[in-house]
Amino acid sequence: MEWVVLGLTEDDFLALSKLVDRMARRAADSQAVLKEDRAFHLHLIQATHNPAIIQFATLINQYFDQMRTFSPEVAIGRRLV
Repeated sequence: MEWVVLGLTEDDFLALSKLVDRMARRAADSQAVLKEDRAFHLHLIQATHNPAIIQFATLINQYFDQMRTFSPEVAIGRRLV
């Protein structure tokens, strides 16, 4: 994944840093961080500028969205702290 990091812009780093900070604060307060975790990884994936990786990640996210909707007991749908 080094090639992803090397391609990040200053704006990418700033956005990712803000998400990490938000996750840390929420986790310290024992709050769920699933929304921020997903946003972090989606931003990282978008920063690859690779259509195949972006499409694959989109499909994976859609799958897990459906799993959370239809099967909330699935581990990925549990509270992530």
